[in-house]
Amino acid sequence: MILDIIGVGLIGSTTKFSKDVQQFTEMTNRVSDEEPALIWGTQNRRTGPGMAAFINGSNCHSMDFDDTWHPATHPSSPVLPALLALADFLPEHNKPSLEDILVAFNCGVQIQGLLLKCSLQSKNIPNRYVFFLIFYEKICKVNMNMLFKLFLKVKHNMLYLI
Repeated sequence: MILDIIGVGLIGSTTKFSKDVQQFTEMTNRVSDEEPALIWGTQNRRTGPGMAAFINGSNCHSMDFDDTWHPATHPSSPVLPALLALADFLPEHNKPSLEDILVAFNCGVQIQGLLLKCSLQSKNIPNRYVFFLIFYEKICKVNMNMLFKLFLKVKHNMLYLI
């Protein structure tokens, strides 16, 4: 699932939509070699973690080939880009291991599914196919905050297990 969403994100980075979003990012001076988070499918172009999660998550969903979980949601598009942007952002001594990333990814997907099941709007999803792009960056930031807290908690609990 992780390799699939990275592949879909890389293909999505070639679309006109992605180029437009990246151009907007450049116009607002949000791309710099000094920024921590990688924009997928570029020659090492970087931005802040929130914008990287937004761009990479949008790329993953731009061709609508990302995974689907019932009730209708695309869990990997916001979770994995937010998690990897956060990993880019963390200082070297706090970089997550592969195991940490797998645990956080699985928890993020489960949390997204549970939040959707709690939503009254999930009851009539077949009647509603509206995608609000404006809120996508906000969703990525919420996932980043939740995943960061979860990562710290998991890492803290793993220290007790060792």
